[in-house]
Order: sequence, then structure tokens, then C-alpha cells
Amino acid sequence: RRPAGMPRPLVVRLRHWLGDAVLGVPALRLLESAGHELVLVGKPWAGALLAGEGWKVEKLAGGTRERIAQLRALRRAARERDPGFDRRLNAVVFPFSFGSALEARLAGLRAMGYAYEGRSLLLSRALPLPRGVHELQSYWHLASAFTGTHAPPPPAIGLKVAPAAREKARARRQAGGRMLGLLGLQFTCNT
Repeated sequence: RRPAGMPRPLVVRLRHWLGDAVLGVPALRLLESAGHELVLVGKPWAGALLAGEGWKVEKLAGGTRERIAQLRALRRAARERDPGFDRRLNAVVFPFSFGSALEARLAGLRAMGYAYEGRSLLLSRALPLPRGVHELQSYWHLASAFTGTHAPPPPAIGLKVAPAAREKARARRQAGGRMLGLLGLQFTCNT
């Protein structure tokens, strides 16, 4: 049995684009604050991008078969931590692609996502894709529907940057400033 108050595992398939991953951060925080242990699956760069938030990202496997096997393995691991995992919605699919919904379905996940490109039959719960809204709002809407909350999205993303990444960026800015100095230009680094 899962002890009371222990986060429930939730498999979350991230979008493939850097900007979309950043725009999804408030939605991920909402899912986490609702008591979910996020099992994030995304592109190789997503782990470094989200490290400052304290989230681990599983590197998305290469082909469809490999992705299904990967999601099945994540499902097995989640069931070990939470015996009720298969009895509830247990995945959120942020990408709008048919393939992302198909892979979740074939892995045995009970996923929620947007009804787009004929995905409704593959998802356990499909929402209509909101039209005319910013991507941040569409991710927030999906997470809000999953958690049953109705608060507006936060006014700022506020992505947390890992200390090691912050130091690396500071060092690169300083090095860039030295290069500009050699060219007779000025650069100020305020970190």
C-alpha cells in the first residue's frame, strides 16, 4: 500500500520544443502541488533545462517500439510505488501528436490530453483543444482539468535555473566580455 500523503506517480510526456517545455513549467508545478510525483519523459535537453526545478526527466526513447517499451517500464515502476496507479488517470500527454497518444495507450497508460488528430479514442480522457489561447494557457488548462482546479495561470513562469547552469552562463558571459574588450567594445556582467 502507498502511505497516505505520499505523492502519486504521474507519467508526463513533455513537448519536443524548448519554448514549449518552458511554457509548460507552471502546469507541471500545478500537477506536482496536487500531490503527484512527476515522471517526466522528454527530449535529451529537457533534463538540464528542468534540473533547477528538482525534476528528473527520462530521456525519450528513439522509435515508437522503444518508446512504448520505455513507457511500459515506467508504468511497472509506478505500480510498484502505487498499487492504485492503474485504477486512475495516470498520464498527461502534452504533445498534440497522434503518436504520443498511441504510445501511451499501447503502454497501458490511462492518459489525458487534447482531442486532436483523432486522438480521442486513444486517450482515457480527451479535452477539446482550446483555440485562440497562448500555449502556456493550453498547458495550464490541461493540468487544471487533470487536478480539478480552476485558478488562473501565474503571471510569470519563473523557471528555476540549476546553480551549476547559472555558474556556467556567468562564466560564458564573462568570457564573452573579455573577447569584446579585445575588440575595443564594452560589456557588463551583473551576476
